[in-house]
Amino acid sequence: MQKPNEPIIECLDTPKTVCLCGSTQFWREYQLWGLKYTLAGWIVLSIGVASPDAIVWANPNTDEGKEQKRRLDELHKRKIDMADEVFVLNVDGYIGESTRSEIDHATAQGKPVRYLEQRVFCWNCNGIMRQFAHDSFYYHYRCPACGKERLVLRGNTDAEVR
Repeated sequence: MQKPNEPIIECLDTPKTVCLCGSTQFWREYQLWGLKYTLAGWIVLSIGVASPDAIVWANPNTDEGKEQKRRLDELHKRKIDMADEVFVLNVDGYIGESTRSEIDHATAQGKPVRYLEQRVFCWNCNGIMRQFAHDSFYYHYRCPACGKERLVLRGNTDAEVR
C-alpha cells in the first residue's frame, strides 16, 4: 500500500490504469490527481459527473434522481473492474457511503487500494476517523461514529494508524 503523499510511480513504457474514487464534492482533487497520474504515464479512469454539475443532481431525492445515482455508482464499479488499482481521494479523511462501497468492491476484486490521506482508526469503535484540525506537531482526528478524538504526530507516514 502506498503511503500518503508518496510519489506516483511512473509507468511510461507500459501504462497501468488507475481508477480515482471519492466524493464528487472533491472534483478539484479529481482534476489534480487525474493530471498527476496522466503526466506519470497512467491511464486514468475517473468520474464523469462532479458536484458542480448541479443539473444532474437537481432532484437527488426523487425516484428518478436515486435511480440515476444508482446507475452512476454501478458504472464507476465497472471502471474499477477495468483498473489495475484504485486511488481514493479521501480529503480530510472523508469516505462516504458510495466510496466505501467502491472500496469494498475493489477489495473483493483483489485490486490494490491506495489513499490520498492516512487512514486513522478509532481506538473505541474501530471506525475511520476524520481529521478536523492540525497544529505544528499533531493532526487532530475525531470519530464520526462515537465522537472520540485522537492526536497523530505529524510526520507519521504509516498509511494506517490503529
